[in-house]
Amino acid sequence: MGKVISFEEAARLIKDGDTITACASAGMMVPEAMLAAIEKRFLATGAPRNLTVFFPIAIGDRISLPGLDHLAHKGLIKRLIGGSYVLGRSDGSGNKIAQMVLNNEVEAYNLPLGTMMHMLRDTAAKKPGTFTEVGLGTFVDPRLQGGKLNSITTEDLVEVVELGGREWLWYKPVPIDVAIIRATTADENGNLTFEHEPGTLGILAQVMAAKNNGGKVIAQVKRVTQNGSMNPHAVKVPGMLVDAVVIDPNQMQGTQTMYDPWLSGEVRQPLDRFELMPFSADKVIARRAAMEFKKGMIINLGFGIPGNIPRIAVEEGFVDRVSFIIEQGSWGGLPVNGLQFGASANPQCIIDSCAQMDFIDGGGFDLACLAFGEADADGSVNVSKLGLLIPGCGGFINIVNNVPKVVFCGYFTAGGLKVDIEDGKLKILQEGRFNKFTNKIEYITYSGKMMRQKKKDVIYVTERAVFKLIDDGLEIVEIAPGVDVKKDVLDKLTIPVRVAPDLKLMDPRLFRPEPMGLEI
Repeated sequence: MGKVISFEEAARLIKDGDTITACASAGMMVPEAMLAAIEKRFLATGAPRNLTVFFPIAIGDRISLPGLDHLAHKGLIKRLIGGSYVLGRSDGSGNKIAQMVLNNEVEAYNLPLGTMMHMLRDTAAKKPGTFTEVGLGTFVDPRLQGGKLNSITTEDLVEVVELGGREWLWYKPVPIDVAIIRATTADENGNLTFEHEPGTLGILAQVMAAKNNGGKVIAQVKRVTQNGSMNPHAVKVPGMLVDAVVIDPNQMQGTQTMYDPWLSGEVRQPLDRFELMPFSADKVIARRAAMEFKKGMIINLGFGIPGNIPRIAVEEGFVDRVSFIIEQGSWGGLPVNGLQFGASANPQCIIDSCAQMDFIDGGGFDLACLAFGEADADGSVNVSKLGLLIPGCGGFINIVNNVPKVVFCGYFTAGGLKVDIEDGKLKILQEGRFNKFTNKIEYITYSGKMMRQKKKDVIYVTERAVFKLIDDGLEIVEIAPGVDVKKDVLDKLTIPVRVAPDLKLMDPRLFRPEPMGLEI
């Protein structure tokens, strides 16, 4: 059947020393069977060896799709260049790739998701690399860590250059030998459609980067159809660019999901089907972030607590008055949190991730709501590497670079924090072991200094207080009912923080179980 071959034959297309790129967004669109075939070949023959893997978004999960963990063998991979990594457990276990990085068994880099998408596109166009201000002042800047994740990683993939009297980062080109991608349907000539997928990610850029370098493209699909049966408007990758098609009729749409048509936008889910957030401190934080919304805003949401904000929008009835976007390509609708993050329910449209990141890099949206792992006295934030956790920066650095307003969401402390909300007041029952506002953060994913220079409007929303980025650090501008600003906040901090002269009480409606009646 034309380009259809076996997984064993496809695995043999990969040579020692190749640089491969593979698609996915955690459990979404993982070419699982193809990655497993590469592992099977290596365990049987010792080949291929010393691969470099270039992946803009994490591949796989810790639940049902090992993804990139299939390649977690000494000798099989030499170097990882990733936008994000599958999140393991807090002790570093649960993810083989992350353990290899932590144990200095493989070279590893973390670069911004959007910039990696653009690197692929620029590589396809034979450009001399990617020039952007994205990453300046962060751990990607070579004057800091240069995106390196361990001590055996020494080569600089990023340099600072000056053009037009300004500093820029030059991300050096990474030639691609093999692209491993995932679609729903192929015809016998290799034309690809994505009707059961939640997006197309940056697959076209991956394909073109490989083909224009003389490389190969392997497409894993669910099914094959007859030539001439596809609507050309539905074809997102032309068959002329595809070398091999492998078929896995049981490929999963996402984590623990074989197929759900509302994840791929084929049907719309009624709003009353969405599960609302239970009343909790998480909900308090998500609600307070939503109070920053204004009618007509285009808003980017990150993983974690911010990913729950669409459920607040449903409960409060303003879901049709703002538009949510995510890096994976969806516009409108409700981004899905948790295991299916990266998909959206009821999107208005789904575009290519490279184009999505053009819009995001240019600051065309109004507001970003993002989680924070830890913050320092300067207001800088780390989400990239937290002890033995290596989530990576993902699209975080692209998102904050030019957006006019950022709302960071997270708890004041972590590791055992217990709170209760009773009679509209917050009670701290047990403090967390780790203060998330600390003297020194391990990796700067967001530079308070850089954002201050750009005059960003930035707040940090926690369960007990709201902080604001000011000219010389952070200022407490709101305090939760029931919380003592000195005992429960200032005395817990190891960094200097101002208290606003007009310190306000956080809206009491945040701390009550019934809907707030929030209007935007």
